[in-house]
Amino acid sequence: MTKLHQHEFQVLPDAWGLLINAFVETKAFVSSFQTYPDLVKMNPAQFAEFVEACPLAAWQKEELKHAPEHGKQKYYQDHVFWHSRNCTVKASNECHTFLRKNGIFIERAIKEQFQTIDQLMRQAITMREAIQRDGVQEWEKIEAFSTKGDALLDKLEDAVQGRLWTHDHKD
Repeated sequence: MTKLHQHEFQVLPDAWGLLINAFVETKAFVSSFQTYPDLVKMNPAQFAEFVEACPLAAWQKEELKHAPEHGKQKYYQDHVFWHSRNCTVKASNECHTFLRKNGIFIERAIKEQFQTIDQLMRQAITMREAIQRDGVQEWEKIEAFSTKGDALLDKLEDAVQGRLWTHDHKD
């Protein structure tokens, strides 16, 4: 039992850290308040520096540089969306996989709380992608994440802290 509890105390902080990373990425990705730099107002030097530093792939940077002046903004927004999506999905998948691999070491009630938040995030990501890709206007999964996510995260934080700080180490 001691070894099992030792593993739980290694797993819980790692699971928490991965969940927080995925949660923050998801919150930014699904937010309806996205901001983008105004590429049209940039002078050529600013634009060149911005393009070099932006997260787009090299071929996308070249396309952005050669896009018509009036199309640069839309091109950037359309393509950076997918980059953001990929970063968010990666963080979500890392968290999800970690929970699947290590969930056996997490107390059932706490594991279920992790899984609830994980599911809310994954549904919100999928819905945001569908909105972008297909133009659907169904925001309920995003709203569910936005309205319930923080409270569920706070509740889980209390449960994890309670488990880590009050556990009897004499097992």
